[in-house]
Amino acid sequence: MSAERRHVWIFGYGRFGRRCAEQLQQEGTGVTVFDRSPDALQQARDAGLATVQADLTKGSASEAVLGSVPMASEAICCLGSDADNLFLLLELKAALPLLTVVVIIEDEGMMEAMTRAGADRIIQPHRIVGRKVAAMVERPAAEVLIEQILERQSRLRLRQIDISRGCPWAGRRLSSLELESRHQVKVIGMLDHERSSQFRFLYHGLDPKLDEGDVLVVVGTPDALDRLQSAAFGLADK
Repeated sequence: MSAERRHVWIFGYGRFGRRCAEQLQQEGTGVTVFDRSPDALQQARDAGLATVQADLTKGSASEAVLGSVPMASEAICCLGSDADNLFLLLELKAALPLLTVVVIIEDEGMMEAMTRAGADRIIQPHRIVGRKVAAMVERPAAEVLIEQILERQSRLRLRQIDISRGCPWAGRRLSSLELESRHQVKVIGMLDHERSSQFRFLYHGLDPKLDEGDVLVVVGTPDALDRLQSAAFGLADK
């Protein structure tokens, strides 16, 4: 199907929905956005997109899409939770078996359930970012590319923080630094030289001790990351 005739439905106009819509628009693809939020739908209309208001968590997707013009050959499910996306996927496949459905998930544990429910493609943003982060840690020159990828989605940037000699954080537990509350950044992973040479995500509950030579990978706004970098060098409050 040519780009002029292609049409895609996007379910959920949050961060990922907006990014998908922007990319499709740039490609000349028609887009219809489905969401229950009047504010989200107004943002979509302001961006030049067709919209349909529907509470997709209450089994109304079939009615909404079957009354939508134009019809689409592809759909992207990016609602606020994996459970809602699974329910929506089942409903779409029951109503339109030939519809190609892409699902964005947060929890890798939902991969099998989405596959069994008929998802044609499953995207886990954290896994994609993880591969890029691993490459960045191994090859710091790749940091610029990852910065550009994150910047296209939001104001957030990704930065590598080295626990170098003299860093006031060396020898302390990560939780004691209270980086999220004090510096408004999120630690997504680290390279712990005592445990492994591989990058690993830091899931909730993990509280590693930081040593010289370790590397933290954090996400935040440019200003927040600059303040964090200063703190790591001992130039700000500890």
